[in-house]
Amino acid sequence: MSLIYPVNDIPHLLVIERTSYDGVHSGQLAFPGGKMEQSDKTFLDTALRETQEEVGIHPQDIQIIGPLTEVYVLASNFMVHPYVGILQQAPLLLPDSKEVANTLEIPLSTFFVPDILKVKPMKSAMGMTLMAPYYDIEGRTLWGATAMMISELCTVIRQRNVIV
Repeated sequence: MSLIYPVNDIPHLLVIERTSYDGVHSGQLAFPGGKMEQSDKTFLDTALRETQEEVGIHPQDIQIIGPLTEVYVLASNFMVHPYVGILQQAPLLLPDSKEVANTLEIPLSTFFVPDILKVKPMKSAMGMTLMAPYYDIEGRTLWGATAMMISELCTVIRQRNVIV
């Protein structure tokens, strides 16, 4: 779930840093999210439930704007169904320490700075090194599916002439 909310009247985007574990997404920057469970009727239900589980934001507090394009993640053989939501105020974040090592509230304008998107060699989960686009966020690398979703979000914002 891509969440936008004001911090001191400035739109921010919530990103989590996943905990370190034995898996392909260990320690990565991402949006809250995860796998669909039997109790979820839709992918939106999954996104809302995972957001509440990972960072403590109640679904009723989120105004859903709509979906972004689905993204296939080869490393985990997983199709991601991202959604954009808005909160009217900055939330009290309650990260689940099993899944979330850190939360980052990033000014949305950060992603509109010229040359913010960079490229560097990255090792894929398949063991190959490739030149991959990424955002440098406070010295951390935000890349892969999350970077693709942010890029699409920024394109939509530009197309709609929304001020950030």
